[in-house]
Amino acid sequence: MFDMNKIQRMTAELQQFALKYDDIYIIPEKAFALDDLALFKRLNIKIRAIIFDGNADKELFGVPIFKMTEVYKKFNERTALIMLFEKPVPLIQTTIDVKVPWGKCSLPAFVISGDEVLAIYDRLLFLKYIDMYVEDGLESVRSDGLPERFARGLTACADPRFVNFKYQLFDRRSYFKPTHTLDDTAIVIQGPIAYNNDYTVETFKLYRSIYPNAPIVVSTWKGEATSSFRRVCRENLIVLLENEMPEDRGFGNVNLQLESSLQGVKFIRQNTSAKFVLKTRTDQRINYFDFLVYFKNLLKTFPPKGDRLRERIILIDKES
Repeated sequence: MFDMNKIQRMTAELQQFALKYDDIYIIPEKAFALDDLALFKRLNIKIRAIIFDGNADKELFGVPIFKMTEVYKKFNERTALIMLFEKPVPLIQTTIDVKVPWGKCSLPAFVISGDEVLAIYDRLLFLKYIDMYVEDGLESVRSDGLPERFARGLTACADPRFVNFKYQLFDRRSYFKPTHTLDDTAIVIQGPIAYNNDYTVETFKLYRSIYPNAPIVVSTWKGEATSSFRRVCRENLIVLLENEMPEDRGFGNVNLQLESSLQGVKFIRQNTSAKFVLKTRTDQRINYFDFLVYFKNLLKTFPPKGDRLRERIILIDKES
């Protein structure tokens, strides 16, 4: 574990290095971890691209990935590198000779290891969430899925001579997750993908964790989904529909909402046995721990009058 003085020094050195250059590229030793990208984003360090000569996607959460032969022509006097190593290395600023077709190109570089990146990131998360810890009992921490990071940050700030820190986080949404599963109810998440803070991704991950058997569809437009987003959908058994955008958007984009919603519901009807569909948006999230069962109980409690509807239609808003 790194002491706080060292972590603060590493953070300051990395930020000062980034301020000197406008054109920063990351060169990972092996696989590139998402933690590294998240750290640079939190430090307001803009990464131009990742340079990786192995097999990789074309981008990682919005940051393009190039081979050296594809990117070297863009190097200039404002270019710098951040070298990421898996094993611990001395934290140094240096000059590195990069092999290019005409020989070698000397570029300023900041060398850091994955462990150091995690240490800095843990401290940043601790500082971000410490107020929430006092205010709402770790509810906000758990909702971001980062309790372990928070605990490590808290441990790093505690003097081991005086504090023996153990933790067990309790969250009512996780504790009271339904013990049964639903396969007759589906979820359609419609609209342009909300990439900020991985909002859409974290939304369908939450839904999938609560309802592992429920069909879940993200219905969006062609050109919206990145390769990384598609991969995360596959990993979480989410159906991704990339629809053609209609020429007539309608007043307030209502035609866009209708079209993407309709395509999602059509897929559910044609490919699953679900009897009920919850239609929500990519920029909305329902945090209630058992919302589908709650909605189905509403339908049972308030049956429709007359014979024109088989079931009532439930409308919810942000105040519900």
